[in-house]
Amino acid sequence: MDQRKKLDKSDKIAKLEDINYVKYTPQAPLSDYVQALWLTCNLDNQGEKAFQLLSDCGSCVIMNFSDNLILKRNGTTHKVGHEAVVVGPSKNLFEISFVDQIYTLGINFQPGTGHVFLEGGIEPITESIEICNLHQFNEIHDFYKKIKQHLCSATQDSTFKQIEEDLLHFLSKHHFKAQDKFEAILTLLELNQDNSIELLSEMSGFSVRDIQRKFKHYVGISPNVHQRIIKLNKVKTQLSRGEYDNLTQLALDNGYYDQAHFIREFKYFMNLTPKMYRKQKFG
Repeated sequence: MDQRKKLDKSDKIAKLEDINYVKYTPQAPLSDYVQALWLTCNLDNQGEKAFQLLSDCGSCVIMNFSDNLILKRNGTTHKVGHEAVVVGPSKNLFEISFVDQIYTLGINFQPGTGHVFLEGGIEPITESIEICNLHQFNEIHDFYKKIKQHLCSATQDSTFKQIEEDLLHFLSKHHFKAQDKFEAILTLLELNQDNSIELLSEMSGFSVRDIQRKFKHYVGISPNVHQRIIKLNKVKTQLSRGEYDNLTQLALDNGYYDQAHFIREFKYFMNLTPKMYRKQKFG
């Protein structure tokens, strides 16, 4: 496929207003574990609305209550009917497409915290998308059925509050002494994504090997990949808002060696160059 055709394809990526996207940020202490709850609803939609999402190293639960939902990752397509799915962490781009009538709800967990709400931990579901049913993730399956009944007579606000209350109940059943210490490492990376793993070891008291093991267990990917994605997510936000003079300066300001390195890194995770991404956003 030539570059012009790639650009034409990316031009078809939908906008959030097409799906009436609503985001809700939970209150503490749940906010330490859940990034956001979100809802999309467009019962009059016809055709496909597609979105490409850069990984943030977190896992999520997606509950679909209407027509077909299509999820794509690593070249694999998952068609989701009236059901809930768990999306594991990954370094790769994630594509979600809403087809015809839209009514979908999502729970996005913070990196390293999804295991609190998902049976079996994070490591087994890294890079995967799993359907919730009686045989796997049965608690989420039951949660889906409860929310489905609630939606019949509820407002968006009351739905978010109900989910927040239920997730707090999940949270109350767990103890996090070991994880609290690991979360300090994630905080250090958020403050400065260029911190070396050796420095993180010195600051946290964990050995380098312990940090690598804990990343695999709690986050699902290596510390190095997590650092690269944090950095790129911040740059992507600047690109989306137009908060830069030129790509060279944007790259240097964010710690990339040069513009060429920045473009390679952006394309590796986004499957688009920064210029293609800007064109997709603003035309």
